[in-house]
Parts: sequence; C-alpha cells; structure tokens
Amino acid sequence: MPWDNELQVLELAVRRNMADNKQPEIDLKQAVQIALEKVQELYEIQGVELNELLLEEVRGTPTEWYVTVGFTRPAGSVAGLIGAGSRRVYKQTRIDKETGEFLGMQIRDPQS
Repeated sequence: MPWDNELQVLELAVRRNMADNKQPEIDLKQAVQIALEKVQELYEIQGVELNELLLEEVRGTPTEWYVTVGFTRPAGSVAGLIGAGSRRVYKQTRIDKETGEFLGMQIRDPQS
C-alpha cells in the first residue's frame, strides 16, 4: 500500500525528533548536588540540623547515580541519648541519570 511507506517515513522522523529532543544526562556534579540537597531537606523536615554533611562516594550505572553522603549525627539524636555519642552516619541516595529525579535513600553501612 502506498500509505505504508509514508507511515514508515513519518515514524522514522518522529523517532529522530524524539532523540534530538532527549534531555541531556545529569552529570556527576549535578547528581552530588541533588543528593546533598535532598538529604539535608529530608532531615530538616524533622527539625534535625546535620553536621559536617559531606560527599563520601559515588558510582554510576547506565541509568542511575549512587551518591553516598555522610554526616555526624547530632548530639540530641537517639544515638546520643543511649550513650553512643556522636558518630558518622552514611546514606546512599539514588538519582535518575536522565531526569535528575531523587529515587530514594537508604542506610549505607561502611562495614559491608
């Protein structure tokens, strides 16, 4: 059918246009900035001020950045109340490489 060829040409043009308009990937510096801001923001919601919030490690996959940040747990935290004193805490965040979306945060145990 004559329409089939025109449809294929149109589909190819749409695919090329989508590829040209694809957002650039979030680079390493942007991923670190997002991770630091989100961790700070999540703790501020609880009224907790983080001390010595620092980048600890970064690794990437084809689709995500894994950014580990560390901070000293405040003296008024649960750790301080049970006599553990201040200690360094590590959180690993996941950032989508394409969109920069914060995908989550979990405890990062430096022993493992």
